Amino acid sequence: MRLSSIILVGALIVLLAAPLAWRRESTRAVDGARRLTVISPHNEQIRIEIGGAFARWHQREFGEAAVIDWRTPGGTSDIRKLLEAQYTSAVSDGRIPVTGIGEPGSLPYDVLLGGGSYEHERLKRGVFVHFDGELIQMPISAPVAIPDETLRAWYGENRVGASSLYDPDRHWFGTTLSSFGILFNQPLFDELQLSSPQRWRDLCDPQLLGWVALADPRQSGSIATTYDAILNNYGWEDGWRTLRAMAANARYFSSSSTLPVLDVSAGEAAAGLCIDFYGRYQAQAVQAVDGDGTRLGFVEPAGETLIDPDPVSVLRGGPDPDLAMRFIDFLLSEEGQSVWQFAATGEGAKESEWGPRRFELRRLPIRRSMYSDHFGQFIDRVDPFAIASDVGQGEWRALIGPVLGACAIDIHDEQVHAWRVMREARRREASSSQLESMDTLFFAMPMHTLPDGTRVELSPESAPRIAADWADRERAAELRLDYMSQFRKNYADILKLAAAAAVQ
Repeated sequence: MRLSSIILVGALIVLLAAPLAWRRESTRAVDGARRLTVISPHNEQIRIEIGGAFARWHQREFGEAAVIDWRTPGGTSDIRKLLEAQYTSAVSDGRIPVTGIGEPGSLPYDVLLGGGSYEHERLKRGVFVHFDGELIQMPISAPVAIPDETLRAWYGENRVGASSLYDPDRHWFGTTLSSFGILFNQPLFDELQLSSPQRWRDLCDPQLLGWVALADPRQSGSIATTYDAILNNYGWEDGWRTLRAMAANARYFSSSSTLPVLDVSAGEAAAGLCIDFYGRYQAQAVQAVDGDGTRLGFVEPAGETLIDPDPVSVLRGGPDPDLAMRFIDFLLSEEGQSVWQFAATGEGAKESEWGPRRFELRRLPIRRSMYSDHFGQFIDRVDPFAIASDVGQGEWRALIGPVLGACAIDIHDEQVHAWRVMREARRREASSSQLESMDTLFFAMPMHTLPDGTRVELSPESAPRIAADWADRERAAELRLDYMSQFRKNYADILKLAAAAAVQ
């Protein structure tokens, strides 16, 4: 292994391990302190800085110690499934009423912090429970009575591009803004004789076969949002072509959204999709190690970038609803917003000084006054309100995981084989009709069998009804096998066409 690679790997280990060295201090018990239990997918750096800043703010504002007890059982999808199971059980045994908020302490978590607006909307919709002989939906999150004037002071207009900054019904409130982009390794693109990527479809070039690092949208909420942005900005047909070609170029589908970032940094992959602060932080870390600010690049595709709020939701029946409300007040204060984007102040900073202490989080504040009054103190001079795409979201996000799973992730070897054969056919200059037939087979969408036996093609019009079918667990198992069978047949037919073309 080259010395530079050894140094880089060592630095990455330090970056990953450093937060663990502070774990004990960040979560230590404080005698007499009120405890806020926060369930979150956020990484350790965020938990340390938000936890410390909230403790300082609460002591100063209320003259009372408060600490955060972080719970991190997995990614956002895992957390949502855990909460759905716990709340369904709590209703069945009477700990949580179907109507009303529930007694404090009925369930162990006060708030969910982070995970994107889609998952918080699902918590708002909640779980189906039986009540008075009917099946009704019960929210998991609780509405919070925040006055309109306070919301205007925090957010101004409730809009960034096509996204809302907070739930009008006050079930969730954006705390920071997330964008999504491409982290790329410039030397590898130079070796492949490709220009650095600027748009999502640049990762579809067959020369990138085996060089793209992707995460599984069924495991990562942030990557599902990225794929959703591609579909929304490119449209149904072109969007799915882009996702499926990108998937064919993938070297793997990680269950973690952080692994592609590390592999691009180490030169194991040429490009990967990631949330903005992962990309910026990693590019900065690599520059600090080797002094070269050009080796790693991060780009947010112009005009194609979805800006999504990263919310906080108060959960029904949590132990301390009053402290949960104070936490929201802190997160949306200018002091709380500074933690996301200001430079680290160091451990010697005054208790009242704004910003993180040790770790620069590189996330974009959501409060508009931060851009008008404090933009000069930002590490990243990015205005998300200016770059956000104004393309609205379609009703197909729930299908991204199932369809990509069936056509790519779960039968990746077969998909890659067909993609490689198509690349070779182009190199051999097969006839245009043969190439067109292969292309049609590769990108065909599956036929879907409805419960009544009717067969319909997966399309924007049929997507909402089909998504409801996939939500049924028993139906989903059948549908997965059916979809995989259709995609496998198409990939096998491509191999037959290519073999016939080679003989001619």
